[in-house]
Amino acid sequence: MKKKPTIYTDNSDLHDADKAVKDFVKVHKGNLSEEERDKLGDLLDRRAAAISDVLGVKVSSVVDHKKK
Repeated sequence: MKKKPTIYTDNSDLHDADKAVKDFVKVHKGNLSEEERDKLGDLLDRRAAAISDVLGVKVSSVVDHKKK
């Protein structure tokens, strides 16, 4: 069986983006205002972009908050 190559990456951007989402959600319990939803959407977009960088493929955010 052929061994798969190990990929090393600096994923500090992903760690920081994920932590920002988790911290935001921990502080904002319950319903969010429009401004808070936009802020969370931006954080989720940032996390999706960081995941894309790590994986090398496009990962879309789970939100669609910028399109109106």
